[in-house]
Amino acid sequence: MQIALEVTDADAEFKRLYRLIEAGMTEMGDALKVRLNSLKVDRDRTKAALERAKSHSSQAIQIDPTA
Repeated sequence: MQIALEVTDADAEFKRLYRLIEAGMTEMGDALKVRLNSLKVDRDRTKAALERAKSHSSQAIQIDPTA
């Protein structure tokens, strides 16, 4: 599913940026703060879309007994 891949990609990129910061390889400048915030928004948006897709796909099909 494409949405699941987007969630995975956003999480991976988010983790890579945090590892760079923790390792001292980059500083938390304004541009990086903007990028991290953008990734958070994208990640949250795709996670919400994935949850909506999961909830729609798991609904039971009901057949009218009179049909």
